[in-house]
Amino acid sequence: MRKICTYLFTVILLFSCGGKKSEISHEGFLPEDKMVTILVDMHLLEGYYGSLNRHDDTVVVNTIAGYDSLYARHGLTKEEFEKNLDHYGSEPEIMLRIMEKVTDSLNVLEATR
Repeated sequence: MRKICTYLFTVILLFSCGGKKSEISHEGFLPEDKMVTILVDMHLLEGYYGSLNRHDDTVVVNTIAGYDSLYARHGLTKEEFEKNLDHYGSEPEIMLRIMEKVTDSLNVLEATR
C-alpha cells in the first residue's frame, strides 16, 4: 500500500505543477467517477503484477495484455483513456480530486481484505 500511496502522490504532484489553468469543457470526456473506477482498476492490476516479484518479459507482456483487457472492459481504447487522462491532468484541482477518490477507494479495499 505504501508503494501505491507514493505513486499516487507523485502523480498528483506532477499534475499539480502542470502549466496554466484553463476552463476546459468536460463534455465529450468520461465522467470523473468513471475515471476513478478505471484508475482503481489500473492500480489493482499494477499491484498484482508488481507482487509477482518477477522481472522478465512475461510480466511486461501480461501487464500490457491486462491493460488492453481493462480498456475493453470499460469500453475504451488506450488512446481514448490517454485523451481523458490528459484532459483531466490539465486541470490539477480536478485531477487531485480524482486521485483522492482513487486513494480512498484503494484504502477501503485494503481495509476489507
